[in-house]
Amino acid sequence: MLTTASRIQPAVSAKTPTEMEFNAAAVKAIAANAPARAKEILRDAIRAYPNNPLLRINLAAAHQASSDLPAALLAVDDALEIAPRSFSALLLKATLLEKLGRDNEAGLAYGDALTQAPPENQLDAGVLRLL
Repeated sequence: MLTTASRIQPAVSAKTPTEMEFNAAAVKAIAANAPARAKEILRDAIRAYPNNPLLRINLAAAHQASSDLPAALLAVDDALEIAPRSFSALLLKATLLEKLGRDNEAGLAYGDALTQAPPENQLDAGVLRLL
């Protein structure tokens, strides 16, 4: 009989790539303009590591790279279910809402992101331009 703890453990075997390996492969696929491959990698990763919000944030980025903004928004909302205070997820959500023309919601989302922003000296130039 499965215990509750064993039922919520990631579906990882000795041959399953690590979260970092999945992420690296997906980021490489996005950079190579292969968002469909990145989405496939990230879906496999999410099945293996369902509690990792970064995998879902990168899935949102892969959807965005293939111009599927509604799917990107769903993926980032999934990430926020896991990590509601994730600055990266909140900022991506705001950006997606803005691109979808949902300006009022985007403004609120940017405000939420600002409440979770790390100190300015820890942000890269691309993020600072968005803020």
